[in-house]
Amino acid sequence: MKDATRAGVALQNKKAEKLPVTEEEESKFWEVRLLGCRSAKSLLNTVYYYNGKVLIKLVNSCWCCVISI
Repeated sequence: MKDATRAGVALQNKKAEKLPVTEEEESKFWEVRLLGCRSAKSLLNTVYYYNGKVLIKLVNSCWCCVISI
């Protein structure tokens, strides 16, 4: 497999990047109760969503610090 990659043979499995969730979309998630604390599922969705949101901000701020050095 490594030899094939070195030779330039590779699978084309790159996915398109996903766009970030807008404020309008987030408020819609709250309205339709995908996010919230009304059920275990909505609470899990909320924790998962906010972990991703915080992680993206953290990574972006760290890269800015690394680039500016």
